[in-house]
Amino acid sequence: MTEKYYNPKIEEFHVGFEYERNDGAQWAKKTSDIYDLMDVHTMLNKQKLGELAKDCETYEDFVEKTGTILPKGLTLKSIKLNPNMYSEKIRVKHLDQEDIESLGFTINEDRKPFIDGMLEFYIDDINYDNLTLSKYYTNKLHLEFNYLKSIICIHNGGNYEDSDGVTLFCNNKSELKRILKQIGV
Repeated sequence: MTEKYYNPKIEEFHVGFEYERNDGAQWAKKTSDIYDLMDVHTMLNKQKLGELAKDCETYEDFVEKTGTILPKGLTLKSIKLNPNMYSEKIRVKHLDQEDIESLGFTINEDRKPFIDGMLEFYIDDINYDNLTLSKYYTNKLHLEFNYLKSIICIHNGGNYEDSDGVTLFCNNKSELKRILKQIGV
């Protein structure tokens, strides 16, 4: 991962999703709620209009090929003249060390980084009663983070063969929060 931010896909948005929105003057941090999900959905769909419009000669051609009518105030000509008019209005910060620590994890300083591009974190005194992972020898929950590939591995602290855990892609803090909730943390 080289960029700090990325343009999210519409499928990523849910209530509680953290993102930034540019109002034309500056970027503002936002957390989506039920009311702004429709607004974000509309904006992300508008970002695609430039790509959809490039091969269309007439408005009727556009509607026929895309099955989409243009929002009020937009014309096919205006979209073709400025196909990126809505690009980069919404962005999401890639998951990083600060995000993981803000969720209660502590970086393992003894193993920093233990493999190029990898950081290891843990939470002490985890309550295994609600956790979907089995308890190992300690009450620590470990999280290994490959910041070059946006991959996390959450496990119960055992060695690889004995460890009970999950490995998956995780692009941002909102995704990690949802994953942690799903496994009972």
